[in-house]
Amino acid sequence: MPTISDTRYITIVYDVNSLSFIPWDGSISIGSQQAAVASVSSVADTATSTTLLASNAARLGGSIYNDSSALLYVLYGTGTASATSYTARVYPNGFHTILGNYVGAIQGVWASDPGDGAARMTELS
Repeated sequence: MPTISDTRYITIVYDVNSLSFIPWDGSISIGSQQAAVASVSSVADTATSTTLLASNAARLGGSIYNDSSALLYVLYGTGTASATSYTARVYPNGFHTILGNYVGAIQGVWASDPGDGAARMTELS
C-alpha cells in the first residue's frame, strides 16, 4: 500500500504589472509609510461626550495629551464616550498613543468639567 512521506506545496504568484507568473521564494515584504504632516488641535474639557478627532483615512498615527485636572475617557468609534463606555482612560497630564492604524472617529468625555484644560491632539498623515 502506498504512503505519503513528503508533502510539498506549490505557490504561484501572478504579477499584474508584467502580466506574468513569477517564482516566489516564500518571503514577504512589508512596506511602511512615513508621516509628512503633523496636525495639532485641541478640545476644551467638558463633561459631555464630544468628538476629539474626526475619521481620517490618511491618518498614520497620532497622540492625545490630557492637560485637564479631570480624567479623560477616550472612545474609538462614533458612540458616546462615558465612564462605562471607553477605549482608554487618560489621567490628568497623561498621554495616549492612538492604537495601530486606527483611522476612525475618536470621542472623548471628562469625568467632570473643571474648565482648566483640554485634550491636545497631534494627528500624523
